[in-house]
Amino acid sequence: MNKVTQLLLLIFFINIPLSINANEDKNKTKRDDPKYLINAVPEVNGKIVFSKEYKIAGMSKIDIFNRIHNWMGKNLDAMKNEKSRIAYSNKDEGVIAGMAEQWIVFSSTALSLDRTLIDYQLTAYCSTGYCKLTLSKIRYTYEEKEHYVAENWISDKYALNKKKTKIVPGLAKWRINTIDLANDTFIDAAVALGAKETRPEKIAEEKKANEENIIDTNPSGPIIIQNKEVNTTTVTQPSISSTGYTTIDLKHIPGNIYALMGNSKIEIYISKTKAIVANTGCALGFQAGNPVTYCSLSADQPSKDMGEAKTYTLKLFEEGHSEPTAIIKCSQLKDQVIESKETRTYVGKINEILFKE
Repeated sequence: MNKVTQLLLLIFFINIPLSINANEDKNKTKRDDPKYLINAVPEVNGKIVFSKEYKIAGMSKIDIFNRIHNWMGKNLDAMKNEKSRIAYSNKDEGVIAGMAEQWIVFSSTALSLDRTLIDYQLTAYCSTGYCKLTLSKIRYTYEEKEHYVAENWISDKYALNKKKTKIVPGLAKWRINTIDLANDTFIDAAVALGAKETRPEKIAEEKKANEENIIDTNPSGPIIIQNKEVNTTTVTQPSISSTGYTTIDLKHIPGNIYALMGNSKIEIYISKTKAIVANTGCALGFQAGNPVTYCSLSADQPSKDMGEAKTYTLKLFEEGHSEPTAIIKCSQLKDQVIESKETRTYVGKINEILFKE
């Protein structure tokens, strides 16, 4: 064996553990992310069912049905196997059901490939201005001989420790990658329904192809594809008593806050006397384990004050209420303002959430 060959082999074997460690570090970081912990894997009557609601103002039932049908068909065809197909479709009922089988790759190196087959069902329920998509009946086939059902493998009961603060190491890769798959599927469907893209890698692809750079949020509540609010509003800030509000633990933001973000009137207060309505919606998310808000103003809205603000407050009003149900205080992350032809989205680190029961 000559010296050149010996050197190449040495470099090869040095790089293998680096690749493995990189995968382990990535999984370890995600294991501490709240979005993968308690209640991240939802259950309905003892069965794991991921779901996402979409509200699409002004879109007919048939248009929603056709868009989702086309998207699901293309998505399943791309998996290139006999199991992945639309199994049921009824335009009158507004229901589409598809079966999917694809690979989830946990890690890949020059010497090993750790992956599993995952089978699941996608079901869409379409009506005027609304769609609900579910991902259920999840099964895994590992190394062609080991078979697991999601309920016994990635549920809170089995995949989290007793305190529900960490993912059990041996099950972390299964739970994390399944949650990521569900979220990515829901974003794909949102884009098919007309939402703006949210994933940085997809936006980069569009930039490279000289297409319009569009972004949106990925809220945990319903995705608002088209918001009916269209004006910037100047109002007098409602007087709010400090009593009657409960401070929310930012590490465990309850689902009703996410629901409010998708269904209530939201006013953004930069000063004490003026409010801006985010025409294209607001949403909650996480960055590096910290909760953040995403607020999008349409291109025709004045944005100078918002752009210069160091802090601002979101007030979420339920229909018929004069006082906000929730108050979210934020510090703007100015280096993360994202602009497109249609919107300007501001990202704010959440400092405090007050909720009125």
